[in-house]
Amino acid sequence: FKDCHYRAFLFFPNNRLRNLYDSHTLHRIVNQKGFKICCCMSGMVIQVHPGAQVHRNAKIGDGTRIFQNAAVHEGAEIGIGCVVGKDAEIEAVKLGDKTRVWGHSSVRKGAQIGTNCNIGSNVYVGEGVVIGNNCKIQNNVLVYEGVVLEDGVFLGPACTTTNDLNPRAINPDGSLKSLQDWTLSKTLIK
Repeated sequence: FKDCHYRAFLFFPNNRLRNLYDSHTLHRIVNQKGFKICCCMSGMVIQVHPGAQVHRNAKIGDGTRIFQNAAVHEGAEIGIGCVVGKDAEIEAVKLGDKTRVWGHSSVRKGAQIGTNCNIGSNVYVGEGVVIGNNCKIQNNVLVYEGVVLEDGVFLGPACTTTNDLNPRAINPDGSLKSLQDWTLSKTLIK
């Protein structure tokens, strides 16, 4: 932390942007006030709300804004000019430049989201999902494991994807299905 050269905006509890600080001043403020910040990839400017939790090993691109109560986990790589909305959770994933993940959304580990995508509020993106560039996913959408979205795909509000060719709750003998009865099916959306 001390050896990292960066500048960052700090949000204060009233959500007003107060000042731009260099790394030395910021180090003093962080120690005194308990703010949590991280180094951005090329050392320019990021905005992190003090209520956000950003793992120290996450890579955050210049111009990215991370709102209150958002969680960015270890291994996350967030591109330039991105937005991580209020209460969003970003695990060990890759977000392309200018991608926006809005409030209450969850992007699980191993997912890849391209550049200039808009992921609405309350969206679930499962493990290993691949989303191309310039995609728009509306609010309350569920994109489950095994799904690949090509460039420019639009998923409307409350859409749910599936990764099971024969979705049933029971086996042919009438017993409840378990994880052993399920085979992941790849789904490509063009």
